[in-house]
Amino acid sequence: MTVYDDGAPFAADSGLTATVTVACPAPATATGAAGLAGGAGYELGVILKMGYGAYFLIVADFVRFAREQGIATTCRGSAPGSIVTYALGITPVDPLHYDLPFERFLNEDRVTMPDIDIDFEDGRREEVIRYVAQKYGESQVAQIITFGTMAARAAIRDVGRVLGKSYGDVDRLAKAVPDKLGTTLSQARKDADFKALAESSDYAPLVSLGTYLLVYRERGSKSPK
Repeated sequence: MTVYDDGAPFAADSGLTATVTVACPAPATATGAAGLAGGAGYELGVILKMGYGAYFLIVADFVRFAREQGIATTCRGSAPGSIVTYALGITPVDPLHYDLPFERFLNEDRVTMPDIDIDFEDGRREEVIRYVAQKYGESQVAQIITFGTMAARAAIRDVGRVLGKSYGDVDRLAKAVPDKLGTTLSQARKDADFKALAESSDYAPLVSLGTYLLVYRERGSKSPK
């Protein structure tokens, strides 16, 4: 795979290897340098074998851009467990110092692509997206939106609060929802105790509104890919 740096094409795998090799002797002690270089060699073997060389270089590129432009950014999740992400400047966290495992981030048994979670300050996030689209092509950049839904008990409590119901009454209904992950209010009606409350005049409007609320996507967040 070919990537570009200042308009000049180069092979991603050799570019990644060269960049990491230069960066790894940074620690002052011989032991630290040996550990960093040895660990990086192992990680590079896994990364290149799985075909992700270009991915790491592209992430490093837009993180570098953000920092050069003074855009606040950080890396979270399991990626700081990688010496390669540290060597590329993607994360400032030294995984050897904190004994972070690379395998939690990436290993050969993983069937999905590694996900390097990068956060940018909200007010300037679009600058980074625009940079990536201009450099790599708009057809290569997309944003993924994730949705969060409400749980049945949370929906009951929210609707009850809006309707001005007393805490005790709402709590009684919410606790009657079967304690099973992913239970909807429609499914909860199969439980005799919940059904009796849900169909009573005191609770029927609340449950009806709560059922609609459960299918409402409470919040969405976008991440560029």
